[in-house]
Amino acid sequence: MTVSTIDVIHIIIALTIVLFVSHSIGYLFEYFKQPRVIGEILAGIVLGPSLFEYFCPNAYSFVFNDTITKTLLNIFYQLGLLHLMFRTGMELQLKLKKQDRIGKAATWIAVVGVVIPFASSLLFVQFIDIHQYMGSANNEPAFIMCFSIAVAITGIPIIARILHDLKILTTSFAKIILATAVIEDILLFIILTVALGMVRKESDVGFGIPALLGLESNIKLKILYHILATILFFGISIWIGFRFFRWLDSLKFTIYQKISPLGFLISVMLFMTAVALLLDLAPMFGAFVGGIIAQNFKVEKEETGKVFEAYSFAFFIPIYFAMVGIKLSFIPDFKLLFFLLFLLVCCVVKFLGVYLGARLAKESKWGALNFGMALNARGAPAIVVASLALDSQIINLSFFTILVMIAIVTSFLSGSWLYFIVRKKLPLH
Repeated sequence: MTVSTIDVIHIIIALTIVLFVSHSIGYLFEYFKQPRVIGEILAGIVLGPSLFEYFCPNAYSFVFNDTITKTLLNIFYQLGLLHLMFRTGMELQLKLKKQDRIGKAATWIAVVGVVIPFASSLLFVQFIDIHQYMGSANNEPAFIMCFSIAVAITGIPIIARILHDLKILTTSFAKIILATAVIEDILLFIILTVALGMVRKESDVGFGIPALLGLESNIKLKILYHILATILFFGISIWIGFRFFRWLDSLKFTIYQKISPLGFLISVMLFMTAVALLLDLAPMFGAFVGGIIAQNFKVEKEETGKVFEAYSFAFFIPIYFAMVGIKLSFIPDFKLLFFLLFLLVCCVVKFLGVYLGARLAKESKWGALNFGMALNARGAPAIVVASLALDSQIINLSFFTILVMIAIVTSFLSGSWLYFIVRKKLPLH
């Protein structure tokens, strides 16, 4: 692909507009004590098909419809997600063996917080006409799986950003939330793999280890593979990664000490992402695990971490959240009454599941309330699920729009609640 001068101008104009509008609306939300990340997503909606293209189609086409521009923006979008997940992993300091309370609470909340919403959605779906929301694949089991995932899922990236903006990312409350979200999303993405596999076309070409082993045509073996691969990837990466960093820090001279600690961290992030992709796992999960491993990065750790955070939250991460908004379109075929009903069901059953799990983990009623409100945020993972389901024709555009709106509204409600708690200096748990 040849990049001309006009292509460079297109991408520079697009990046300038996205960053300016994203930071501006994000700051506006922060000024009014609302989650900055919601403002960044709304910036994308302003710049997307729902507003910018609708009212100024020619200008929108000039800025965003160039092929190379769309390709590069999508690359920045993916890199933004990886940077956010890597930084989240670095801050998490997930050592459950030494933090029994965190491990116990996260396990109880994750298990109960998934089982109750998932089971409730299986009951709820019996009372609606699902065929009006199904895609052309016309696969009821796959639709019901995606429907239930949308009810039960928690959005790690958006919660991480909210916790970061509130400066509580290193608290035990945040660690429990993020650990819970990781467990939940691992379980739900495995189920999503099953749903997507059920509608996979025979002509689709697989990638990575499953394709190499010839598992693409055997759904049961592929399900088993993803369960084992996820667990082994996490466990082995942590075990080897911690020891690898300790060994490097024991040396008197290392390349990353003398040349670029920041460059080394980025290399770790990309390497772990590549390994996850090779294993046919979610790339953001690879970046997250890489961040956990990088906890043991002791050379100029604090300074390097601040630099990584500064450039990530200044460039890549705002682009990621803005692109989430740009990809959306709320105007066509939006069913308001069903959206409100579905939103109510999603919020109630998720809150009850998390609240009960927190109480079983011996958390206080106040703490259980805060966990229930925080983990109701569905964010970008829910949008990813909706996009994959739409691309696979499991759901139609109408239901896709509803799922995206629920992801944004629940994230806004959760963020607003946490902002209120922190602003009033009330205990988190």
